[in-house]
Amino acid sequence: PFERLLTEISTIFINLPADQIGNEIVAAQKRICEVLDLDRSALLLTAQDDPGMLLLTHVYQPPGSPPPPDRLNARDFYPWTAQKILSGETVAISKMTELPAEACRDRDGFDRYNTKSAVYVPLSVGKDPVFGVLGFVVTRGERDWPKRVVQQFQLVAQIFANALARERTELELVKSEKRLRMITNALPVLISYVGADLRYRFNNDAYRVWFGVSPQEALGRTMREVTGEGFFQSVRPYIERALLGERVQCALDVEMPGGRPLSVEAIYVPDLGEPVGVRGFYVLVIDVTERNLAQQEAKRLQDELFHAGRVSAAGEHGDGPGRG
Repeated sequence: PFERLLTEISTIFINLPADQIGNEIVAAQKRICEVLDLDRSALLLTAQDDPGMLLLTHVYQPPGSPPPPDRLNARDFYPWTAQKILSGETVAISKMTELPAEACRDRDGFDRYNTKSAVYVPLSVGKDPVFGVLGFVVTRGERDWPKRVVQQFQLVAQIFANALARERTELELVKSEKRLRMITNALPVLISYVGADLRYRFNNDAYRVWFGVSPQEALGRTMREVTGEGFFQSVRPYIERALLGERVQCALDVEMPGGRPLSVEAIYVPDLGEPVGVRGFYVLVIDVTERNLAQQEAKRLQDELFHAGRVSAAGEHGDGPGRG
């Protein structure tokens, strides 16, 4: 029965969305405890700011059991066991009298929560450091832990470790994207990532101002659809160069939807991948219309002043000595 349960748990976690992993872990802990007649299962994870701290994050225990303390840290209650776990060792305790003298604080901690027998398996992925521990506990009496059962717990721990590592990675990606959006949305320039199929994968909020299209609406649409035919045709030669792997920087006049002309400076940076070549490109476009107009006005004034100076100098030269 346990082998079948192991297969079911593994299948569930393979494609489980990151935001559902926590709840499914507790459900799996419950099912394992019921199948193997265990009383409690606890999962603790290392704190990001202190890898030596193991905090309780997921627990299953029968209804009516005393609740664990907030922010239970294994290092405070089980220092000897925590040290073993963090070094990558599985700890199987058939009875508390087996614990060495240096584990006296651990024995007190186990007594406090009526732990008579337990197995604790470190959580890690590949050669990465241990980032947690999965424990299975019996409170009703002592129990031997055959090698086969310990190996089964290790398989469960590996399934949980892979799921939790994926959860951490995806949550970090979400946080990174939020930070990126916050930064890029504060800039008055177009910033985007476009796939090799010329469809947008990322847009900042400036697309709403320039083209009346929100980042969510632009996602997955082609450049031609979002920017309009005139704008797209203006930048198309530079896009084609970027898709060939060239970093392109250019200044050009473009036509906005509705026919309004705009002067821009654009940068296209290819996203080079191995072995598939160019996967897409990054885009940064700055509106320099006002700057160019200001420069043109400054040049016009400068030309007028220069011309006026020449006229004045010519007049003075014509009225000088020796004339008339």
